[in-house]
Amino acid sequence: MSLRLPKEIEQHVASLAQIYKIKGKTFLQRLLANATITIEQHSYDNWEGGQYGFLLHLQVPDIIFAKLVETKDKYESEISNKLNRLIKIPGEFIDCVSIEMQLLEDDNWREKSGLVLPAKKQISNNVLERIWKPACVRAFLTHKAKHKNKAGKLKDELEKYGISCFVAHTDIEPTKEWIQEIENALFSMDLLIALMTENFHDSNWTDQEIGVAVGRRTPIIPIKIGKDPYGFIGKYQALSGVWTDIPKMAKDIFSIIVKQAKTKGKTKRVAITAFKNSFSYENTKFLVSNILPHLKKLEESYIDEIITAFNENGQIYDSWYAQYHLPDLLHKWTGSQYSIEDKKLIKASSRTRHNVDTDDIPF
Repeated sequence: MSLRLPKEIEQHVASLAQIYKIKGKTFLQRLLANATITIEQHSYDNWEGGQYGFLLHLQVPDIIFAKLVETKDKYESEISNKLNRLIKIPGEFIDCVSIEMQLLEDDNWREKSGLVLPAKKQISNNVLERIWKPACVRAFLTHKAKHKNKAGKLKDELEKYGISCFVAHTDIEPTKEWIQEIENALFSMDLLIALMTENFHDSNWTDQEIGVAVGRRTPIIPIKIGKDPYGFIGKYQALSGVWTDIPKMAKDIFSIIVKQAKTKGKTKRVAITAFKNSFSYENTKFLVSNILPHLKKLEESYIDEIITAFNENGQIYDSWYAQYHLPDLLHKWTGSQYSIEDKKLIKASSRTRHNVDTDDIPF
């Protein structure tokens, strides 16, 4: 059966708005004129061939909604009753009206309010999800624009370590206000990595980005690629890096992040989660060889998570590399001996390590 009311509701609302105009009820007329209208079937009764009740949604701007919010029920009842007097479609009527405020699509509403405290800039979850990968340490890469491709390669390497990087020249969507997007990243980062190349100081942005990190007391890791740290970051010991060995640069950066007082806790959590979710033998080998050894001290709960991950994840317990090296890592963290029996990692009273020839390890 084809229902008429959903197709004709716009005309009925327009007619009611005209009646309110004639009667001098300007507010109700303005409400209807500015409303976004949607309608859906709400009830049904098979009496006399079928009675169809509809729910009418009226989404109105915030300035209108604010004036009626305390007496919204009264206005909903008024509009519903008046519309039903106008509608002359057999078996079809307005069951109820719902007046709702139009949702604001503004990621920067906090800043525009002018009420956010300077040191407490709030970033919405939508923005955070757009800028950063989930469950990762957040690193802002500040660099000269001419090195954006190399910075992008470093970003890819660092993601293997659970470090999500913001690279301004590649991570800003064309439709976003790019200065605001850079600020969002700067005020939600866990650390800043400065790629100190020649003429780094000549950029319009690098010194300002470092200034934000200094002001927020965010950890800064300078990478010397032709230029020594200067100014506020001159006190930091710089890592030496070369563009020809970006994987080593990433590994060295991770080794610092996992020791930093402000980042080591989150880095540890990210590393354990990555291990639990290992998706291949190759990934397991990378985690066991490049990430877990950097975790110098682990709480008992993390030890339990690692053992459970080994026992339940086939990409870990079937990895010869994990079988051979994980007991040693657990011994380093706990002082206890561990062994593997029937593909299960268990705490042992004495060392019962498998005899495995490392030359034959396939993974």
